[in-house]
Amino acid sequence: MKVVIVGQKNGKHKVNWLNYFVLTFCCALVEGLGVFAVFYCLSGRWSHGAVLYGIFIGVGTAAVGLIHGLMTPIQKLQPLI
Repeated sequence: MKVVIVGQKNGKHKVNWLNYFVLTFCCALVEGLGVFAVFYCLSGRWSHGAVLYGIFIGVGTAAVGLIHGLMTPIQKLQPLI
């Protein structure tokens, strides 16, 4: 399944904000839980910092995807309706 974050509309870059926020939420959730699970398995205790660190990694991952989409030449982007 392909999630289109940045496409083209009227010859300009167009950000699909709904897809971006859903992707950001999913990345933050999955990576936050993943970092927490690894930390919990290694140390045997709960850490709010580990969860927040994973969430920041997820948000950063989505932000990098948005930046790369905006840097892509318009000819290579999919048209948005």
